[in-house]
Amino acid sequence: MADEPEKMEEELRLLRERRRMSRCNRTYSLFLDGLETASGLPREQAQRVFVSVLCAFEQPLIRDTADEWRARLPVKLREALQACASRRGSAPELPSLEAVLRRVEADIGGDRPRAESVTRAIFSTLRAHITEGEADQVADALPPDFQALWARAC
Repeated sequence: MADEPEKMEEELRLLRERRRMSRCNRTYSLFLDGLETASGLPREQAQRVFVSVLCAFEQPLIRDTADEWRARLPVKLREALQACASRRGSAPELPSLEAVLRRVEADIGGDRPRAESVTRAIFSTLRAHITEGEADQVADALPPDFQALWARAC
């Protein structure tokens, strides 16, 4: 009988964890739905390009912005950001807009206007999940050539 309260407590803990994971998966799915719609790319490709672009900015964003905006991202995207840092090892130079757009072009098999459109869709989807103040913090952390693209994502 003494084990019964402990067993119930463990069952409640497991139930809470399942609910949390369900919410995380649903939030992530909604995020990807928005990205897929905004970019016009198939879901897997949209996710891959998003992570690629986000990883390009991971270091200055982590260094120069508060944690609140990252906390609003779906858990799986926060994990992707963490994976960027662990894959990279040493801190690389921040890529130029030209380099990121070339990477997006290669990822989508498209041309420059399409790469810019997809990058704006990525920024727009990200902005939809953070507050305006947090979006301003992100803009301030981006290099000037990216700030214009971020601003046009509205």
